[in-house]
Amino acid sequence: MEKDKIVKSTSTRGVTWHFNSSLGPHFGGVYVTLIKAAKKAISAVVHKADITDKELLTVFTGVVEALLNYRPLTYQTADEHDDIFLTPNHFLGGQASG
Repeated sequence: MEKDKIVKSTSTRGVTWHFNSSLGPHFGGVYVTLIKAAKKAISAVVHKADITDKELLTVFTGVVEALLNYRPLTYQTADEHDDIFLTPNHFLGGQASG
């Protein structure tokens, strides 16, 4: 991947790139956490089962959708009396309309 080439070819379209340092994988902590959660969920579902490629794809899709759609879109406080935080699931399930 040539970063300079990518930046030059997309800068005329108003795209601004912010790359993580390749020497600092800890800068992508959020991504690492999501990948770890996905691995655990997939492992829990599949375990040692003998499944087809289609079944595995279904598991991957379900796990990824569940993880991404449950992530909060708003600030989440530790106060139990605060309103619940919004997630994409609220919009997908029609629970966000008030």
